[in-house]
Amino acid sequence: MLFAPLRADAQTRERDPAAALIAKEAVSHFKARRYAQAITLFERAWSLDPDPRFLFNLGTCHEKSGHLPEAVQHFERFLNLWPDAPNRTKVQAAIAKHRASVLRTHGAVNITTTPPGADIVLARGDVLLGRTPVVVWLLNGRARVKVTLKDHVQRAEAVDVRAGEETAIAWKLVREDAPGFVSFTGLEAGATIELDGVLVGAAPLTGPMTAPPGQHSLIVRMAGRLPSTHAIQVVRTETVTVDVKLEPVVEAGPIVTITEEPDGFEFPVGAWTALGVGLGAGAAGLTVNFLATKDAEDARLISNTGGSGEEWNAAVDKANDKLLIANVLYATAGVGALTAGVWLLVANLRGDDDETDATTPTSLLTPTPHGAAWTLRF
Repeated sequence: MLFAPLRADAQTRERDPAAALIAKEAVSHFKARRYAQAITLFERAWSLDPDPRFLFNLGTCHEKSGHLPEAVQHFERFLNLWPDAPNRTKVQAAIAKHRASVLRTHGAVNITTTPPGADIVLARGDVLLGRTPVVVWLLNGRARVKVTLKDHVQRAEAVDVRAGEETAIAWKLVREDAPGFVSFTGLEAGATIELDGVLVGAAPLTGPMTAPPGQHSLIVRMAGRLPSTHAIQVVRTETVTVDVKLEPVVEAGPIVTITEEPDGFEFPVGAWTALGVGLGAGAAGLTVNFLATKDAEDARLISNTGGSGEEWNAAVDKANDKLLIANVLYATAGVGALTAGVWLLVANLRGDDDETDATTPTSLLTPTPHGAAWTLRF
């Protein structure tokens, strides 16, 4: 097996003791041909101490495991970070030996990011492929990778890979605290801009206004104009355009009170009352008349059965008294109905002839134009 010797500067720079212990354990697994465990431990050591020899050791472990694309990838990264490595010739030979086989099923993807130093992770299995700038070997077809960098928004991208070809990809990473932008159309000089209730600017603006990502309430105000209110969604590094419409304020005129005239036929409350009295009296009259008829029947029965004259006279008097009351009630009913009819007729005739201004309240006593006389309204 070939493990690269320490770099010349490795003796002078500070070492990570934890990484050294992990690498020592990884070597033990490698010697026992437990390559999967050795790969896991060398990757952990690399994350603690980016010494290029860990990349060489990873390439060797992958080579022994038959993972030729990963072996080529780690050997190439090893030489990129340590161009004058003592075992450079042997590493180049290993790359050339395996590249032809790898190119039949894999393609090279050269990934760069701004800023650099982002981790490239294969989404399937969360396998760390490397740190940008990096060349990774992926199986022919479409692969999904995640790009992560501290304090930056993670990206998830699909990469189309063609066997035997190299694809170059450059991604720009956005900081988590990066703002979005708001531009305006129709914004007049002198207008003020409020974002979530806070004054943030005034026209004219020299360019788009910055705003934190998220949902916001934006109001543009100007003297003599109605405010222009908008709900906006701001996205990092993107620009949202707001169309401002400042409509002029219309001053309120005098208040006009409109009283609608009743449509159709009027039936005043007084007419309803008189009609109700008439109907009630009529109904009572019918009842008393029925009782008077009963008393008359009793008088005939007394006469036919040979009753005394006093009993017969008493029955007849009762019948006559009730008949009199019934007639009085019938008369009351007639007067009530007549009163209701007359009241109804007068009310509707007066409604047709009344020319009083509907916007002027009407009192019971209305003065004449010259104040010389008073007219009673009813």
